Amino acid sequence: MDNPDELFNHIKSILGESPESMRILEDSISIDVQMEYYKMVSKVRGSEVSKDYNSDDLLSNKLTIDEAKEYLIRLAGTDNVENYRLIEQYASIASPDLKDWALMALNESRFHMVSSLSEEDGVFISTGLGGKSGKLRYFIVFVPNSDWLSQEQKQLVVDEVNFLFPRYSSDVEITEITGDFICVTALIPMNIAVNEPINAVIDECLTLGCSLNDGYIVTNVKTLSENEIIKVLNHEPIDGMNFDEQ
Repeated sequence: MDNPDELFNHIKSILGESPESMRILEDSISIDVQMEYYKMVSKVRGSEVSKDYNSDDLLSNKLTIDEAKEYLIRLAGTDNVENYRLIEQYASIASPDLKDWALMALNESRFHMVSSLSEEDGVFISTGLGGKSGKLRYFIVFVPNSDWLSQEQKQLVVDEVNFLFPRYSSDVEITEITGDFICVTALIPMNIAVNEPINAVIDECLTLGCSLNDGYIVTNVKTLSENEIIKVLNHEPIDGMNFDEQ
């Protein structure tokens, strides 16, 4: 679906039917790690050959990185409580190289557990920034309409974000003034169009004499540095990823 409104309406229709079946990856995990994880899931679970790993080997770090990844995927593919607890235990001690992988496995295992207990097939939703309690996490950048905003005007934008976002059942986690930009990390419910609280802030700031550009940056893939924000505004790709002008 190329039309954002069409995609949003499709998500709303799914949520309207069975919102309780939606499970969101809560942790912020690189899209690259997620893609690698799902590719290995297809490979490992599509093979009848299974190596003989055990919990002691995993917890004592006797496995190679690839062996640990494979074992975690096999553990996560079941609704077994013992497997879930093992992944949970390992995730608390995993090395930086395997921490995100263990969190992916933990979230998948939890998904299978909940689906099994509720006796309902569910939908697992994952994004780079994660989410919480039926809300997805977004990184939003407000852009000044002129070359710059005064410090007072920037603070006004922050204040309006903190005031207006909760009206849309959205939780503001972080607000930062980064150079000429106001950056916001917020949790927004899946059944609310992301542009609604953002446009509310832009409109209200305009009435208060603070002009923001109608265009803004919003992503649920990663947080952006000031340099990356400038690249997006100049229509330059970041990590090989292009941002849609919409």
